Amino acid sequence: MELLSLILHHATSVPVFLAFLLAVAFYIYYTREYRTSVLFIVPILATMIIVYFLKEVFAVPRPDEALVNVTTYSFPSAHAALSMSFAIMMLYVFTEKYSKQMYQYAHVGAWLFFVPVIGYSRIELGVHRPEEVIAGYITGVVVTLIVVALIVKVWPDTRKYKWQRS
Repeated sequence: MELLSLILHHATSVPVFLAFLLAVAFYIYYTREYRTSVLFIVPILATMIIVYFLKEVFAVPRPDEALVNVTTYSFPSAHAALSMSFAIMMLYVFTEKYSKQMYQYAHVGAWLFFVPVIGYSRIELGVHRPEEVIAGYITGVVVTLIVVALIVKVWPDTRKYKWQRS
């Protein structure tokens, strides 16, 4: 399990995460869903900013027994917050794209699997305590939902996709 946690640690690093985020946003933009691309990327970036601000405010040091070297503060878990925010936005933006209910369930199931695995890997690597991961999840949900609500309020027709069923 330690090997899987190490792989997840490097696969979910900030540069890899940002590259994947931009790739998905570009795909949405390329399909001429300009507002949807903004709706997708802004809540996740807002979550990232808020998490790093909270880390500086609380200034909780990392556990001493960490298996990897991480230099930022520990509370809340950025990996947990960003995985939750990313999952919410992937579900919000893409679930209705799938016309067959089986694909919708598979999409939801994949994200329900992905988010806890990321959180568990942070605890397994010793870079976070469980409460820091839970705080990250909560931060990701709250910031994402607030930002989405604000964007939809400013652009009421943002949720109308070409692929959305009538």
